[in-house]
Amino acid sequence: MRFSVVIVWASKIDGAIWKPTFYETIKIQLFHVKQLNQLCTLAFAFS
Repeated sequence: MRFSVVIVWASKIDGAIWKPTFYETIKIQLFHVKQLNQLCTLAFAFS
């Protein structure tokens, strides 16, 4: 989970520098990471 948090943190800092098309791709990836984090959190809560 820590790795995905670092990705989100880096994207907020570098977002203004990145090219729009590349940033859109990253945002899509981050959305899936967030969904994955929520699923893992739920799985952990019920384990």
